[in-house]
Amino acid sequence: MLLILLLGAGALPAAHARSPQKIIVITNVNIVDVDTGTIQPRLAVVIKKGKITAIAKRALIQESPEIAIVNGEGKYLIPGLWDMSLRLMAGADGERVRSVVLPRLLAQGVTAVRDPEGELPALKALRREVERGEVAGPRIVAAAEAPVIVVHDLQEARAAVDSLRRRPEASWLVGMDPPGGAASGVSLHRELQLLVEAGLTPLQALQAVTLGPVRFLGKEGEMGRVEAGKQADLVLLDANPLDDIGNLDRIAGVVAAGRYFSRRDLDQMLAQADAAAAKDAK
Repeated sequence: MLLILLLGAGALPAAHARSPQKIIVITNVNIVDVDTGTIQPRLAVVIKKGKITAIAKRALIQESPEIAIVNGEGKYLIPGLWDMSLRLMAGADGERVRSVVLPRLLAQGVTAVRDPEGELPALKALRREVERGEVAGPRIVAAAEAPVIVVHDLQEARAAVDSLRRRPEASWLVGMDPPGGAASGVSLHRELQLLVEAGLTPLQALQAVTLGPVRFLGKEGEMGRVEAGKQADLVLLDANPLDDIGNLDRIAGVVAAGRYFSRRDLDQMLAQADAAAAKDAK
């Protein structure tokens, strides 16, 4: 049993300030084990300074302004999703990326992106802004290109699945690479649905946007699982994605950069992003 006692009254329902809550506790949640495809039911997950510090069957919590308590009853917690090929700055100015692209990614559960263009000054500056909490968005990794198979429709996706199944050393990595992050996040979900239609199981599709990327980048010890000691890049879902990969669309909340974004927070971010996109289109 976890015992969390801080003086004060009234738990924070969600994060609105730039600075993260000191402690986030998600209670009674079902954790999806992305290694085995099993469910660890009704656990309490404690997050402090952007990391998972403890997971336990029970937690005794005294309400405090220092703690954000999230009710995970009936919900499913998964690692945050990765988009492994997203040229953030291609065809878009920095302000549009900040106001439109990054919020849309985060609202779709994408908590990390890999930009294959490299360590461009603008990209590094953007990454620092996200890390400092000045901009809400996913963590950003810049890297060189890797060999990929590009698919455009279900037939090509099936051929890619068959090809990679004959190559046991190959890893599934998913990235849409739309210009300037257009249709960001939504496209990633659609690609996962197509991969399942092409023959992957929901677990394999989920691994392609959680475990696969961290293994590829050598960050398996830091993130990619809901475990104590790992980075708290997390997505809270209303339904089990192992039953239906489409349940990734049913996002109840996101944890990123030490902050919990409730469904209400995410809807507000999307509304602001849509307004900014409409303004840019004029």
